[in-house]
Amino acid sequence: MTNMPLLDDVLALADDDSATPDETKYLVIAAMEGDEELADAVGERYIPPEARPAEAPAATKPTGAYLRSVTVSGFRGVGPERTLELHPAPGLTVVAGRNGSGKSSFAEALEVGLTRTSYRWEERPKGWVLNWDNLHVDGPRRIRIGLAEEAVGSTVVGVDWPADATRFDALQSWVQRGGERRQGGLDGLGWTAAIHLYRPIVSHEELGGLLAAPPKRLYEALTSILGLEEIAAAQTRLDRLRAETAARPDAARTEATALKRALADCDDERATEAARLLRKHTHDLVALRALAIGATGTPPRALSQLRALIDIVVPEREAVEAAAKSLRDAVGALAELAGDLSDRATQQFIVLRQAVELHDQHGGDQPCPVCGIGELDKEWRSSAEAALAARADDERILGDARRDLQRARDAIRALVGGVSCPTEPDDVVLTSVGSATEAWSAWTAAPADDLQLADHVMREYGRLQSSVAAIHAEAAAEWAARQDAWAPYATRLGTWVDNAEAAQADEPKAATAKAAFEWLKAHAEIIRNRRLAPLADDARRIWAALRQESNVDLKAITLPAPRGNTRQVSIEAEVDGSDAGALGVMSTGELHALALALFLPRATRPESPFRFVVLDDPVQAMDPSKIDGLVRVLAELAQTRQVVVFSHDDRLPEAVRRLVADARVVEVTRGIGSVVEIQELSDPAERDLQDARAFVRDDAVPDDLLRRVVPRLCRSAVETAARDAWFARAFDAGSTRQQVEAAWESARNQPSRIALALHGDSGRSVKRWLDSPSYRKIAVEVCGGGNHRALTADPKYAVECVGKLVGDLRSRS
Repeated sequence: MTNMPLLDDVLALADDDSATPDETKYLVIAAMEGDEELADAVGERYIPPEARPAEAPAATKPTGAYLRSVTVSGFRGVGPERTLELHPAPGLTVVAGRNGSGKSSFAEALEVGLTRTSYRWEERPKGWVLNWDNLHVDGPRRIRIGLAEEAVGSTVVGVDWPADATRFDALQSWVQRGGERRQGGLDGLGWTAAIHLYRPIVSHEELGGLLAAPPKRLYEALTSILGLEEIAAAQTRLDRLRAETAARPDAARTEATALKRALADCDDERATEAARLLRKHTHDLVALRALAIGATGTPPRALSQLRALIDIVVPEREAVEAAAKSLRDAVGALAELAGDLSDRATQQFIVLRQAVELHDQHGGDQPCPVCGIGELDKEWRSSAEAALAARADDERILGDARRDLQRARDAIRALVGGVSCPTEPDDVVLTSVGSATEAWSAWTAAPADDLQLADHVMREYGRLQSSVAAIHAEAAAEWAARQDAWAPYATRLGTWVDNAEAAQADEPKAATAKAAFEWLKAHAEIIRNRRLAPLADDARRIWAALRQESNVDLKAITLPAPRGNTRQVSIEAEVDGSDAGALGVMSTGELHALALALFLPRATRPESPFRFVVLDDPVQAMDPSKIDGLVRVLAELAQTRQVVVFSHDDRLPEAVRRLVADARVVEVTRGIGSVVEIQELSDPAERDLQDARAFVRDDAVPDDLLRRVVPRLCRSAVETAARDAWFARAFDAGSTRQQVEAAWESARNQPSRIALALHGDSGRSVKRWLDSPSYRKIAVEVCGGGNHRALTADPKYAVECVGKLVGDLRSRS
């Protein structure tokens, strides 16, 4: 599910960016939402969400849990079963004990119970993992962790080992909530992710390793805490989309480069032209395809010349023979007709025709103008016209013969001229061209005389036909060889054009995907550091409290953009006002303090379900001033968190007693046979009683002061015990912290608060319980009336009665 506040951050940045096209923003937003949404955006089906108002309510806080107890048997330094009781409410508890006392076994048991592992053992040699069980116990080895879960109530987390178990990892975990059956494993808690994100337990070794570990471990931890995995996932999606959409364009560019190199090895003109077109920034795919399939308007010159030789047409022998015969026949026919029509007959025909015209023009009959004797009369006219008609028929036949001759002559000359001249191709040597050219020259040297022409074509045809057949074969072989040589290049070029056309369709998508990836990469750092800012501010504030007497001032803590596989938190510092890298200038104690400053904000995030923080030996290598600073930090955290600190260093409980009035101090000791004893050295109620007893024993204290102060101390002790009992009861019942504190604040007087502690109901009467035994009534009178007027009862007896009442209330917690 998308982290909506994070998506809102991206939406807001996108809305503020007017320079980036919408389609680029849509890809970014869709990538933030998921794979399906990104696919929709690529397919132009995506509808982006609208940014929610800045004042939108924050997400509901998760259900929280407090620690009630840790019970250990046969584990590490604890032999027979012992239980460390904890108060399940905000507050500070110090578990003190020397090295080897078994106190850290409780801390490790808590870590193992909630995480099924131990940081200390993970970093140790393999042999450590085998030496986990206590040698002084033959019975069961087990861990029990009591929890008070808000809205759930009492819960127990158990860890058991089989009786014959030798390996630590043979453990069996389970969870059991009040009134329910056990559930195997820890999934029932719902903390699988939270225990890694907000790890609430840290040891001295882990603090040291926090900054010594590979840099990406802290980077990834902070990224997870801040919910920034969605940005990383979106960047991965966009990077994948960028690679997918750029695959064909990139492949086309790569193949174009390889194709240009290959074409350089080909001496075909088409290869030269293809290489020229491929060198252009923008490829003319139409022209390149035409080269590949041979559809160019102007084919290569050598191929054109070869094709011209192949296309030379020599007429069929039958056609030549028929043409020669037709010419001879036409010549003979005309000669025969011409003999019959002599020149004298032609002249007589002309004179006769002119006489008929004269007869027509000058009115009919008249003497013959030639001889002067005969008459040009009607009879003559009839005879002349008959003669002219006969002559016209002869002339027509003669004209037809002449036309037949011309057609025969044109036909044979067309055959002669229809054969193209064989031309030697450029850069191609053909052995048959010379003889073919000679044969062609002889063939086309046709004589003017018709009969000689007919003889000529019959004589030269055989030579022409054989020489042209030879050049046909040689030119066709050369043409085929060139086509065969070009074919693989043409096929490769055609395939590339197909791919390039598909790549052109992907270019806009690839450009948009790249722009989206770069946009998110640029803005991710802004979002990371915006989200880190509160945590970084907390870390600097904690460091300011811990850095007592240190000249190192912590400055910026940022999450720079990853560089390749490098992910590292940037921690900047100043030393005496000069910039410096934090880690390089810090002492061991300062590094531990810095690690705490980074750990505590992470462990106490509002989103964490853990209302407790557990620190095991955090003060090693710290000087006294830093310990005081740590106690103040822990006391502040304890206002809203249950803080449990295990320590072998006596300086910590001393500082806690001095600086935190309401803290608890528990001591753990270990005797023979790994028998561990747990003793509560002080709690707030007990300290108030001790102070009251000290006042009573001190003879130097004026009586009037004694009778005014003791009731106040007694009232504080009773209210503290009642508060602890009420908080324990309420949290065990599953109430939330807000409900518990509100109920306490609404109980205005001491009886109503005692009623909360006893019954969980401030309105319920506790008069009968307070009246018996009698010390309870006396104690309440001391705490009530004594606070408004001086104590009238014996101070020593009054404090004794109050102590018993406090004990009764403790038994209810």
